[in-house]
Amino acid sequence: MYQRFWFWFLLLALGWPMAVSATDGYFDPTWAGSGRITFAGDLHNPDHGSVIDQVNLTADGNLLLGGTVYVPGGDEYWWLGELQPNGTLSSAFGENNASGRVTGCSLSSTLCTGNNGLKQFTLMPDGKIYVLTESTLSRVLPGAHSLDTAGVVGDQGVVALGYQINNVQGTLTSPAAIAQTVSGKWFVVGKGKYQATSTTFDTVLLRLNANLSLDTGFNAFTDGNGVVFSGGKVVNFGSPSAGLNAIARDSGDFLLAAHIDTYPGSQWFQLDTDGHFLSGFGNSGWMTAQSCPLINSRPVKADRAGRYLAVCNSGGGMQVMRFSADGHLDSTLGISGYKNVVPPTQICAGFSLGYAATLDSAGRILLAGICSSNNTFLVARLFGDDGSLDQSFGIGGYAYGS
Repeated sequence: MYQRFWFWFLLLALGWPMAVSATDGYFDPTWAGSGRITFAGDLHNPDHGSVIDQVNLTADGNLLLGGTVYVPGGDEYWWLGELQPNGTLSSAFGENNASGRVTGCSLSSTLCTGNNGLKQFTLMPDGKIYVLTESTLSRVLPGAHSLDTAGVVGDQGVVALGYQINNVQGTLTSPAAIAQTVSGKWFVVGKGKYQATSTTFDTVLLRLNANLSLDTGFNAFTDGNGVVFSGGKVVNFGSPSAGLNAIARDSGDFLLAAHIDTYPGSQWFQLDTDGHFLSGFGNSGWMTAQSCPLINSRPVKADRAGRYLAVCNSGGGMQVMRFSADGHLDSTLGISGYKNVVPPTQICAGFSLGYAATLDSAGRILLAGICSSNNTFLVARLFGDDGSLDQSFGIGGYAYGS
């Protein structure tokens, strides 16, 4: 079913400060249930399948988990949970039942049906949590006991993202990622339509105010077709179907990644906080990553040299791409900035899929994913200088299991 708890490899990819065994890349027998833990995302409906999609460290060293609950029949809703450093669920988090979990469905009936599975959550310094789904954006109060009904437009703590952004009913139809500007406003990116009658999809960018209402002052202009925009923009890359998959803030500016359906890779852009694309990034404003299809995109991660990592899937295995902050592939990694990581058949009988990458304290790259044949987790550790496999990690550079 959907009981895929990609939990352990996410902990490793995050570099959570926990006790380690004598050899890196093996389960830690002193942590939780012999180094792993399995539980239902929705305590009230444990028969519903659930997954962990994202893990973040909190300021006090706990792990904030987020994922999706799948209802028989097709509906989805998000859930959040928190683990203490010893691997036990935090009784102070979530519902008032010491479960350490909460679902969007339990906080608002609006979030119980439809496509309300998790796309991304963002943990803020004040403890509030923003939760993005395929159709909504919610703000959860610290501790995740309730929605922020007093601080979000409409007083419900949740907004539908089908904002009309021009006079021909252009909208964002498939949100994918969010990022906050230095002024406290929010960018929401994804796939959408130029007008209600459009038969193709374009990339769409919205800007929301701090209370999650549409910022109608953003991109307020009339284009060459006489279409009046207010609150968002639609960008066409010449593809029948395209959408922005990822957004990450770099100082005051942002990086955007777009997966183009008719293109074997991805395209990357940079824009300022006013939503203007910057011509100094890459070649004339964009970087083409021909060997990096964003099948399972995740926010990019910057290393200490100011470079970025992106996870791709190519050639039957996981792949990591590294590029400079100004949009040029880093030729010191792998082959021209791409490093394919294809595990041997005794580890992954089928192909592998990458989901996350980060750096550990020694500057090594941790690349995490799954083996598609049996949904077991897979983590590879690469040296940060050239991306070669660190043979001292796990078995021949790989940690894997279930």
